Order: sequence, then structure tokens, then C-alpha cells
Amino acid sequence: MQRQTISINKSKFYLSSFQASISDSPSYPHRGISVDTSRNFMPIPVLKELIDGLGMVKMNTFHWHMTDSQVNMEAKRKATLAG
Repeated sequence: MQRQTISINKSKFYLSSFQASISDSPSYPHRGISVDTSRNFMPIPVLKELIDGLGMVKMNTFHWHMTDSQVNMEAKRKATLAG
């Protein structure tokens, strides 16, 4: 593999040609966020923006604490996140 060189000339950056090989994988299979809207109100547009952002950074789990009651809520269908 060749080295990458960066030259700075009058606030401009120049990259020389190079070959690179990038190997990337997650450290953990579970990557996500937990949101507690039962205690902290979040408007629907903010939640939608949060879910879009999760997809952009390749997170795969969204845990939503919707209520403090002991009633289980079951989703009738699963959301399709891959488009």
C-alpha cells in the first residue's frame, strides 16, 4: 500500500493519489439508543428525525419507553427501516 500525502497551499488541501483498503465492522452486534418519552416529552417530528439519524449512523436498535404503566403494548406490524 502506498502512503497518502497531504499538501497545504494557501488554505487548500491536495491529496496525492493512493491505494487504500478499509475493513470496517461494528464492535458490538447491538448498536442503538433508548428513548424515555414517558418521563421526557418529545414531539413526533423530533422522534422521526431521531430515527432517521439512527439509520444514517447505522444503529440497529431503537428502544422506546412509552409508558410507566405495567401494560404491555404490542405492535401489530414491524416497521420497515431498509428502503
